[in-house]
Amino acid sequence: MSKDAPVVLTTFKITKPVQSPGDGKKVDTEIELAVMEPTAEDWRTARRQYNKTFSDAVNSGAIVREKMEEVLKAQGLWDDEKTAELEVIQRKMQDKERSLADGGIKLSDAKRIAFDIRELRNDQAKLIAPRTQLDGNSAQGQADNEQFNCLVSRCVVYNDSRKRFFQGYEDFLNNAAEEEATKSANVLAKHLYGVDDDFRKKFVENRFLMGYGFVDSKLRLINKDKKLVDDKGNLIDDEGYYVNKKGQRVDEKGTRITKEGDYIVDSKPFLDDSGKEVEGDWDYGKEKKKEGEETPNLAEELGTQEPPFGEVRQNPKKRMPTPHAVTVPTIQTTDGSVTR
Repeated sequence: MSKDAPVVLTTFKITKPVQSPGDGKKVDTEIELAVMEPTAEDWRTARRQYNKTFSDAVNSGAIVREKMEEVLKAQGLWDDEKTAELEVIQRKMQDKERSLADGGIKLSDAKRIAFDIRELRNDQAKLIAPRTQLDGNSAQGQADNEQFNCLVSRCVVYNDSRKRFFQGYEDFLNNAAEEEATKSANVLAKHLYGVDDDFRKKFVENRFLMGYGFVDSKLRLINKDKKLVDDKGNLIDDEGYYVNKKGQRVDEKGTRITKEGDYIVDSKPFLDDSGKEVEGDWDYGKEKKKEGEETPNLAEELGTQEPPFGEVRQNPKKRMPTPHAVTVPTIQTTDGSVTR
């Protein structure tokens, strides 16, 4: 909460439909926004929002963080065994991180250790998931979120005029999924909490895996040719589906399929009980195989090779595409624990 003039944390451009002063029609216009460091007044307003949200949450029956342990145990979500399990996971992670840091071992062994740490970190996240979820739903968790949202709503301005972009707190909430809101929230979260979208890259195992070319900049598994692969070394595309060496989508056996999941095969007509062909209008596998093109086999076209790592939890998607869900990541420290 600086007493000096507001500091610009970053600027970025977006394209939004803006009403033309002449004919009143909306025209896509480039707008430059700035994210400002919160002022003392911004913090006072956000704190009032925190207090209001906390009071409303308590009155509606939300638990407070001080009661979390009691509630978790009463509902069977946490006990002494889970505490001991968490301690074991964290101890194993520390030991393996030390082995990785010391070096002096085969690269293949170091790679295995790095993926072991990945697995342990995933296990830790799953184990503490009930605590994380309950914390977010606690009175303080809800109040923390609303305080942060209030800060974002006040700190996004037009870069030229310094006029606030959002017309108020409710306007921000109504547009929270828009580009200007998500970008600004990420910038402010990094400034206030020291956490950003790339926080996973700071994990020791991922720094090692990126440094030796076992994963790409998005932490996805790759082979020596920098192609995306699954945990068995099979080629996959950006969406996680099997592909052959030509980048064409295939099933797990190497048979070509369309983006919709239909097999690209020479489909034969169906027969009635007497063996005669039955006419029908069935459009299957729109992306037909080219004349003379043979169905690829798994070893040749799927790109199977010696797995560059052990059994890591990165499985390819199967035939049918599935919709993607947008989620908001939990803010974590480099050891995987939750922070605010």
